[in-house]
Amino acid sequence: MQTEHTHFDGGAGMISAAGLGELAPHVDGRLVRICVALVAIDLFFIAVFSIHTIYVPLYNENTPILGNRWDIERDRSYAEIFGYLKILAILAMLISIPGVWKRPIYLAFSAIFTFVLLDDSLEVHETLGFLIAKTLDLPPVGGLRPIDPGELLIWTLAGIPLLGAAVAAILRSPREDRRNGLLLMAALAALALFAVVADMAHVVLRRAFRGADDLFAVIEEGGEQVTLSLMCGLAVLIRRDVRSRESRARLSANRER
Repeated sequence: MQTEHTHFDGGAGMISAAGLGELAPHVDGRLVRICVALVAIDLFFIAVFSIHTIYVPLYNENTPILGNRWDIERDRSYAEIFGYLKILAILAMLISIPGVWKRPIYLAFSAIFTFVLLDDSLEVHETLGFLIAKTLDLPPVGGLRPIDPGELLIWTLAGIPLLGAAVAAILRSPREDRRNGLLLMAALAALALFAVVADMAHVVLRRAFRGADDLFAVIEEGGEQVTLSLMCGLAVLIRRDVRSRESRARLSANRER
């Protein structure tokens, strides 16, 4: 059985709509309403920020009306705090998976989301990136600030062991858990696209044209928050999938007795 788990079969090794399709039976109206509500809250924060950003310079002589808590770019803003809660919800779903201690793949992803939460809420990569830039006296490179290469180094040093453990767990997991792990990995890639790639593009292109700074803020922060909302739905589906398989396995065992 172990050797069967350590090899990819043709379909399970691919991240595609088929992976989500296998989780479709676990989708119900309640989950759809929750995801729609989460995304609607994200869009509300984005809309408030966008309208305020457009209105203030045009009609209010650059005098802000709302406090910094409504600025989606600010750490510990309302949108950021909402993001922390979503990461906590994802963690709760993964940790509460039946038999999680026997399924290292979900423990590996729990560790990743724990780092994401701590990094986001405590500004870990910003603080350490600044220290690295100051200590090494890093110069600006390609439009990036000196702190940006330091931040990328922190993400790399943290990401290699965390993602390495997740990949190792995926390779050693049964087919269904391997599929779930690949879906989580794809979701993390989408999150990194906004949190890292869009962040760096924001720094380089913030003065490329009028309004570029605010546009990239919406793409970066808004994309990150919407992705987290959808990941909450994915985490619920994965938990339901494992619970369903555990229930079927118990019923089968009882029948054999």
